[in-house]
Amino acid sequence: MTSKKFIPIFLVQTDYQKGVDYLSRKKGLQPKTMSIWVRDNFINHFSYRFAQISGYPWYYDVNELLESLVIDALNLPSHKLAQIHENVKLRQSVYTIDDETFIVYYGSRPEGIAALAFKETDILAEDGIDPVEVIFRPHKFLGMGPEKNNLKLILENARATDPKDLRTLIASL
Repeated sequence: MTSKKFIPIFLVQTDYQKGVDYLSRKKGLQPKTMSIWVRDNFINHFSYRFAQISGYPWYYDVNELLESLVIDALNLPSHKLAQIHENVKLRQSVYTIDDETFIVYYGSRPEGIAALAFKETDILAEDGIDPVEVIFRPHKFLGMGPEKNNLKLILENARATDPKDLRTLIASL
């Protein structure tokens, strides 16, 4: 735990469409659009690595791995597997990039993933959020939407007709 506070720094929303994708064949999902909102003082620092930590293309693969680990650890019988499915998900992760700490909260919806990232800020910052709020109630901030989190739209509904297009788009940020 840290004594510092956090602020919402960016929100990436990736929407999917049903179809066959070699990355997520089991889910039958493929990327459709990506939208990005960023805090004013972070716009020049936002790059492809931040788009990548928001969950595309690896989020569903990690969830399948976590699900299989829980099934193995609990030694669940086959009739209990349906209860686990879609209930074991990656909710948050912590990253250190350029000596700065980011906590990313993942919110999955039927149409895609939303990832809200919080950056560590000075404890005296007026708009700073207590780390307990960020760690235990991050969904509250995701529900507030980008505007109330002081985030500005920099990329709206960027379309990709196949996964390689979306990767190229992310890499060119």
